[in-house]
Amino acid sequence: MNVRYLLLLLLPAALSCTKESGPVEPTTTRGAITTGSLIEAARQTILTTGGTLSINKPGDPLHGFELTVPSNGFPISQDVVVSYGPILSHTLGANFSPLSPLIHISYGGGYAEGFLNVKVPIKLPAGHFAMAFFYDETTGRLEPVPLKSLDSGTVVLSTRHLSPRGLVAAKNFLGKSESVTGNLVISSVQASYLEGQPILSTGFTPG
Repeated sequence: MNVRYLLLLLLPAALSCTKESGPVEPTTTRGAITTGSLIEAARQTILTTGGTLSINKPGDPLHGFELTVPSNGFPISQDVVVSYGPILSHTLGANFSPLSPLIHISYGGGYAEGFLNVKVPIKLPAGHFAMAFFYDETTGRLEPVPLKSLDSGTVVLSTRHLSPRGLVAAKNFLGKSESVTGNLVISSVQASYLEGQPILSTGFTPG
């Protein structure tokens, strides 16, 4: 994986963080994604001991999808539901070329203790670089997700949350926690386009 490409695609997220010695204004990507009917692909209860939700449905666009939760990743068991909606159109610009449907992951919300790994099947066009994004339907914003690995058929993400801004599920009038849904999408862009862009440094160091 080319670090140059990753830095360019992570720039919107990096610019949203500031440094006292040199604050910068955030750059955001906003737009609408229109999908077809939602299709449930899998559901599973992940215990506090961890576990993996896998989708094994040949011919399905999420065949080979995996969500892996480490032991003690969440303080309580989580009911996880993975659904998807085929992307029919979007207003996110010419450089947004979705390789996956819009994937909905419903769970209890919040941040995990340790990293969750999400493996998503793709068909990466020759000469393209892929990146994953959380999509916030309320704001229309894309949030880049760190890549763990990438090849022509699979992208693996590493993250501590699956919901927009790490939201935690609210409780209903019976005191039971409702679920929070995060939206995930994989997109690609021509590598030649990225190679023609300057490298910009924000002074921000992840840690």
